[in-house]
Amino acid sequence: MPGKNRVGITISGLLFFATVSACGIFGFGDEQKPGIDTLVSLTETAPITTTLDATTNSLNVSPPQANLTVLSTNALQIIKVNGFVDSGGIWTIVGLVENGTTRLCTDIEIDVELFDASGVSVYKARVKTALYNLSPGERTPFILRASDKLPNVDHYTATLISEKTAEFSRLTLSVAGVTRTLDDAGNLHITGKIENNSNQEAVIHRLAVAAFNSDGQIIAADAASVAISYLAVGQSAPFRVTMSTPAGGVVQPVNDQIYLDVTPASQANEFAIKISQLAYPYLDAFGWLHVLGEVSNNDEQTLNVRLLAAAYGSGGDVLDAASLDLPLPALAPGETFPYDVNNWGPLSSKPGLLEQASSFSVQWDPYWTWVNDQQYLSLASTISNHVFDGQYDKFTGQVLNSSAGPVKNIVIVVGLRDKSTGKIVGTNYTTILEEIPSAGQVQFLVDISLASGFDPESADYFVIAKGMHP
Repeated sequence: MPGKNRVGITISGLLFFATVSACGIFGFGDEQKPGIDTLVSLTETAPITTTLDATTNSLNVSPPQANLTVLSTNALQIIKVNGFVDSGGIWTIVGLVENGTTRLCTDIEIDVELFDASGVSVYKARVKTALYNLSPGERTPFILRASDKLPNVDHYTATLISEKTAEFSRLTLSVAGVTRTLDDAGNLHITGKIENNSNQEAVIHRLAVAAFNSDGQIIAADAASVAISYLAVGQSAPFRVTMSTPAGGVVQPVNDQIYLDVTPASQANEFAIKISQLAYPYLDAFGWLHVLGEVSNNDEQTLNVRLLAAAYGSGGDVLDAASLDLPLPALAPGETFPYDVNNWGPLSSKPGLLEQASSFSVQWDPYWTWVNDQQYLSLASTISNHVFDGQYDKFTGQVLNSSAGPVKNIVIVVGLRDKSTGKIVGTNYTTILEEIPSAGQVQFLVDISLASGFDPESADYFVIAKGMHP
């Protein structure tokens, strides 16, 4: 399998890299979601009932660690639990499950229930553990964020109710470049990269992190919001886990534990996808980070493409990671599409962190990139008005359906290309789901959030409009 290609340029005194991943995934035809062959077979086992209780006297302080009784040294059981109200006023229960058995366990479910002082249940939900599969001796967090603000909570229970026995092979990967960032909103971000230094292709089912204080109490946990799902031998990719923490501040954890659920996988098919522009980053007028570029489908098949982006410090540590699904889910052979990765974590929520970034990478995610047989038609479009207000470049226009039949699921993309460098310096899109009859027109509005001080005369705009027959 080909290795990565790396190129770089200097922008505003910083060195930014675009990393191109050269491996692919299976052809999935017109399936709506991908799959990896992991040969996992499941059998039901009897439910397990292990109940833990914890009590708090204040909504503003995290409850004390529950007093746990270890039922057995060879049990699948909850070994830690904690509850708190986060900065948004949401009750959050986190805990840790350990597989003390000699079995391979999967599909572990836990009932969490919150009560008021009189013992009346005010909220109940069933959650799965953050990792799907547990080998003997492994641990995984579980997390519940109540959907409602619950001012009358006095205590709670966490009950492990069911699990299944699985058959799978465990694969161990390494983690590097880990960075911890506590932002001003009280969210704790753990970022880094997964490295496949094994001798087998790997599928990453889940990645999770738990944070512990000096007493060993679990104080926060969550599963990755950004992570790769497949890695070829020798490849790496970034991840980010964002955890809510107790309101009113948090004592910095002294130990973060990263948990990985990885099994061997068959070698993936290769797709000819090219990240055809170096990552171009900027902060918009609202302080949000955008990383822009273009992606080209040089393959012979139409593809649905997901991108993974990362920001690195000068020492190679991962400062942040973000992912993006292209708004057009079917990139045809030979097509090039602009992208704007803007759903960052600490880089958009921790002032001053961006100044530490020395490079960016963009790669495509082989697990979430697959063959999509849907065919999108190119539609005629015109821009009737174009206004720049110092924050947004606002484009209004019309799309004309000149095809022989109705179209639906229309995607309209507006991009800005620098006149001197040819780079994408701004892009956004809108979608129109309803059908448009043949010869029909529909109006659209696309707002592009731009960097402070952007000169609208420095760039030309272009429009991509596509739809599909019902």
